Amino acid sequence: MKGTKRLLLGPDATEAAFKALPLSDSSVIHLAVHGLGNAQYPDRAALVLGSPPAQHDDGLLQVHEIRDLPLRTDLVTLSACDTGNGRLLGEEGVASLERAFLLAGDARGDCQDG
Repeated sequence: MKGTKRLLLGPDATEAAFKALPLSDSSVIHLAVHGLGNAQYPDRAALVLGSPPAQHDDGLLQVHEIRDLPLRTDLVTLSACDTGNGRLLGEEGVASLERAFLLAGDARGDCQDG
C-alpha cells in the first residue's frame, strides 16, 4: 500500500492515540481489537482500546464517538467480535458498530455511495 502507515500496538493502542491520528487522510483503517455489541442499547456498543490512567478517555470507542470521527476512508476493516450485532431499525438496517463507521464523517447522518 502506498502512503504513510501508522501502526498502534500494545500500550500505544489507546483510544486517545487512535482519535489523534489524521483519520480524514486515511484511505484504509484496520482495527483488530475486542468488540462489545449491545442490542438493547446500540449506542453503548464499543471497540475496546487501551486507556492509560492519566487520560480522559475510557478506552471504549463507542458508537456515538465513531459517528463523530472525521472519516473519508475507502475501507474500514473491523476484526472484532460483535461488530454487526445490534438492534434492527427497520429500513435503516441494524444499529451496530459497523453502521457507525458507515455514518462517520457524514455530517448529514445519511450514507452516500461513491
